[in-house]
Amino acid sequence: DGIEILNVASGPFAMEFYLQLRNARITSFDREPRLAALHRNLTATGLIGDSTFQVEKVEAYIAPRAFDAVIINDLFYSKHVDFYALIDTYIANLKPGGLLYFDIQDARAGPVWRAFGKDSEYRRYDLSDVARKLKSRGMTVSATVPVLGIKGGFDRILRNGLWHVTGVANSYVFVARKD
Repeated sequence: DGIEILNVASGPFAMEFYLQLRNARITSFDREPRLAALHRNLTATGLIGDSTFQVEKVEAYIAPRAFDAVIINDLFYSKHVDFYALIDTYIANLKPGGLLYFDIQDARAGPVWRAFGKDSEYRRYDLSDVARKLKSRGMTVSATVPVLGIKGGFDRILRNGLWHVTGVANSYVFVARKD
């Protein structure tokens, strides 16, 4: 049959488009109403596989079932979203053995980005606290990987310099399995 994936705060369906997971059933949601028409067009033209989409806020979403994987991309960057307030909901949406994937910004990098006036819209976290929270909820963290960015120019130079000089990245991806 295939795996069931929940794409939280999906945005414009990059995961569906780039990964082309034809044997997966993807359930996506985002708060942006304009994405509904985009989803219809992408599925109708076959640019993305079988998936469903609904407009919903992350705080209000109620999953229709449990999933093999929950993917959360860029959501916890927002100063208006609190990882600690939401993560239990998304862990509860996982089947036993299911994978949770999310990215989150490191508090240690905050002073650097504030110095460049680029941190006012973001929320940052202590990565050790994030890992402890996951463990306390029956999750085993299998990877914490630095994200060095996709932009070029000065942004790339700054991110790579920060990583190579201090061993700190602006953001990290966590992958955890539900025990």
